[in-house]
Amino acid sequence: MTHRQILPRRRALAAALATALTLAASLALAGASAASAAAPAASVPAGANDFTFDSFTVDYDLGRDADGRATLRTVETIVADFPAADQNRGIVRAIPDSYRYVDMDVQVISVTDETGAPVPYETSSRDDFTELALGTDDFVHGRTTYVLEYTQRDVIGDFADTAAEEFYWDVNGTGWAQPFGSVTARLHLDEDLTAALTGEAACYVGYYGGDATCAVETSTDAAGSVLTSTSQNLVSGQNMSVAIGFAPGTFTQPPGPEESWIVTVAPWLILGFAAFFVLMLLGLRTFVWRDARGRGTIVVQYTPPEELSVMLAAAMLGKEKVGLPAQVISFAVTRAARLVESPSEPASRRYALEVVDTHRLSSADRQILAALMPKLKGGARLRLDTADPKLGDRLVRLRGSISDEVTSSGYRARGKSRIPSYLALAGALLLAPAWLVTRWAGQNEVSSTLVGWLMPGTILALVLLGVMYQMPHRLTEKGAANRDYLLGLRDYLALAEADRIRVLQSPEGAERVAATIDTDLIVKLHEKLLPWAMLWGVEREWARELGNYYDTTDASPDWFSGAGGAAVFSQNFTGFARSIGTGSFATTPSESSSSGSSWSGSGGSSSSGGSSGGGFSGGGGGGGGGGGR
Repeated sequence: MTHRQILPRRRALAAALATALTLAASLALAGASAASAAAPAASVPAGANDFTFDSFTVDYDLGRDADGRATLRTVETIVADFPAADQNRGIVRAIPDSYRYVDMDVQVISVTDETGAPVPYETSSRDDFTELALGTDDFVHGRTTYVLEYTQRDVIGDFADTAAEEFYWDVNGTGWAQPFGSVTARLHLDEDLTAALTGEAACYVGYYGGDATCAVETSTDAAGSVLTSTSQNLVSGQNMSVAIGFAPGTFTQPPGPEESWIVTVAPWLILGFAAFFVLMLLGLRTFVWRDARGRGTIVVQYTPPEELSVMLAAAMLGKEKVGLPAQVISFAVTRAARLVESPSEPASRRYALEVVDTHRLSSADRQILAALMPKLKGGARLRLDTADPKLGDRLVRLRGSISDEVTSSGYRARGKSRIPSYLALAGALLLAPAWLVTRWAGQNEVSSTLVGWLMPGTILALVLLGVMYQMPHRLTEKGAANRDYLLGLRDYLALAEADRIRVLQSPEGAERVAATIDTDLIVKLHEKLLPWAMLWGVEREWARELGNYYDTTDASPDWFSGAGGAAVFSQNFTGFARSIGTGSFATTPSESSSSGSSWSGSGGSSSSGGSSGGGFSGGGGGGGGGGGR
């Protein structure tokens, strides 16, 4: 493994996830802010890497702990040859912290010179490497020896392609700018591990990816065996790697990245928080910020409400699209205006509204008509041309004023709370840990359905939070009372004809409508209810029934002038109802305005083994790099 490879640090990722999740939860409850700062990378003086290494000799003591997991004690003897000029104060040694995405728990034991005298050093952690800056502020010259001792664990890879467990290790690493006169590696094994050897061993030398081989010699000592490899005259960027095979099951393998909490627990936490925020906001909208209950019992009504225009009622009920055609019919059935059909005109301009007598209108309806027609004198005609942008603009303004009136008149009210903002911001904050987990899984080659759904699930939750972000315009008690009245009117419209007549003939009906119910009275009542039938989506049935009355009586729809007269009234009327709506008119287009570290960059450990051939230089763990300081 090279020092130039940047692997994701679990500790850093864990800290990032914990911070993001904690902040998200805090924002969901009360709101919070955070800031962060990054420290600049340390710089290396120009020319500090202009020296050589006479030798790089490493002794590896491989063992097992009580759980059977691999342990490694490493002693590196590095002999540098510095220039006579005041250029260097020592060297930097960078040791990888991870192997095959598993933290090796690097512990530095000591740094000395060839006599055993301590050498001062500073330790730092950067880009998944433990960096040791060896030496003081005093310059060093000539041949200088550094002896580093440190320990690691979980250094054995289990490779399916070689059917073996391997100590596949980069010795010096490819992250050096200096040449090496010689690189030597000695692997010390006890008797038990010696017995577990497969007999397959290989050595590779060269730049990263190079497959030139070198010899592996085996000897014995009092403790067991020693496997030794040596390469000469390595230039800048070259490395030596060794791959020693052990029988399967010799070592207990550490949990792989697919078992990490980052991909098994963190996604559930993130999705759980996301679902909690959505359900919390949904619950608040459903149970806390809901419409007023009203009376709870719907009473059948058979006359239009006195204080509501049909367009205002449509806005109050959230049925704005049917508000305009229903309001036009309301103007007509009160005989304040007449709806005129011109069959020869294109469908977009087939209908017109002709003023008859505006004194028949309530003040609210008169204001609506005035917003549509600047001139309200008798005989004035408004062509309901859905392609007319000027008319479309007036309708947009009218719709806005009607919406404002719903609130200003006390039918609906919007509550005030910062909770939706906090929940939406908390949901947005979850994108950061979701992205980190997804990225970590990709870098560590973890295939997980749960991780695959993490980003889509988080984005979906964020979309839902965005949809529910605005505080709802809730029906007030006044609005709920009018809603219940309109629901009663809907129930009356849904009754069979005989049932409607019985309602009208009831004592209350006789008092509010007339003591005697005749056909002419029913026609007039049906006409008045036609706009409200449009509001509830039953205009086709209501127009058909009204048309039947026109056919069987002397009455005629004098408020509607269409081809065929009363005989085809219901068909003509239904065509009108389909042809216009607030959202179908053209409007004037709006104007728009135009307006890493110094070691990073090389490859890393291989997913394949190398003890039986097929490996390459830089394909193992360990290694790293360094340079002058």
